[in-house]
Amino acid sequence: MKLYVSGDSFVDRHGYDIKYGKYPLWPELVADWADLDLTMVGYSGCCNNVIFTKMAEMLFEDKDAIGICSWTSFDRITVKSDEVSRRLSELDTDNNLYKELSNKGFFDRAEADYRNVHLMKSFELMCEKSFHIQGPYPWPSRKAGPHETFLKLDLKRPQIEGFYSIAEEYHMIGNGDGHPNEAGHLMLANEIYNLLEKNNAI
Repeated sequence: MKLYVSGDSFVDRHGYDIKYGKYPLWPELVADWADLDLTMVGYSGCCNNVIFTKMAEMLFEDKDAIGICSWTSFDRITVKSDEVSRRLSELDTDNNLYKELSNKGFFDRAEADYRNVHLMKSFELMCEKSFHIQGPYPWPSRKAGPHETFLKLDLKRPQIEGFYSIAEEYHMIGNGDGHPNEAGHLMLANEIYNLLEKNNAI
């Protein structure tokens, strides 16, 4: 059986090889333990639109595969002009793009939540064995507003809370870098393997 994983820097094999080392990432461990054929795509700094699109491309090849989206922060967008992703909060308020996005409601909390959860719900419809992982932050990171309500009420498939909500300090690279280290990826692999097993995906 195939395992498709799409995400940001947490599953960016090339990025890890360059910055941190060649130890196995959690998708590679899970695929090895469960004897699954893995296809993993990760792009450092990408937004959830990219994660969804890459997953959709893979599912067109095999809709019966196990699909795991490792979603990133809701406030990321991909800026096509320079082919990089930026956080909405980091855009210069004098920037024309900032003004255009503001006029379209992109900085409204409820609107941002709706856009992202719409992608997640679409992913569920595309893949019977779909699973959600919130890469860095836990689902209810915004205590006020509709964020938690959207996720808890609208998503039907199993979820794993954000890495920062289940990780200890020794699971992270450290020195201000919160990416999972080798121990962190091992911990995530155990959590995700157990989730797949519990839901009869493997």
